[in-house]
Amino acid sequence: MPKAVVRNALKGTLEHVDLVLVRRGERVVVAVPVHTAGEHDRDGILEHVHHSIEVETEATAIPSFFELDLTGMAAGTSMYAENVKLPAGVTLVSDPKMVVVHLSERSTAAEPAAETAAAAAPAAEEKKES
Repeated sequence: MPKAVVRNALKGTLEHVDLVLVRRGERVVVAVPVHTAGEHDRDGILEHVHHSIEVETEATAIPSFFELDLTGMAAGTSMYAENVKLPAGVTLVSDPKMVVVHLSERSTAAEPAAETAAAAAPAAEEKKES
């Protein structure tokens, strides 16, 4: 099983591979990437907080990735490691409350303008009093 892979940064060619010997049936802890799928609230900005989660699984059955369904996710909410559907025989090692993705609420252009106007109003009053 590969433990670490080193590639040439410019050419992309393999330079070195570290291997680990495992026995059939042996369980290992590995980081597996999380991909997102499904339609979420398009008014929000999707932020990937963690791109992978750690799981324990049999060395011969390591998933290539997990899919996290974002269908119906509303702006201002998060999806956690515990929301990732794991196949049989795979156990979550990462903190179940670890945020994997967060859908931030998009601020409107009117809000910053209103805040700037509100902040400028007291400053203008102070100048009039002087």
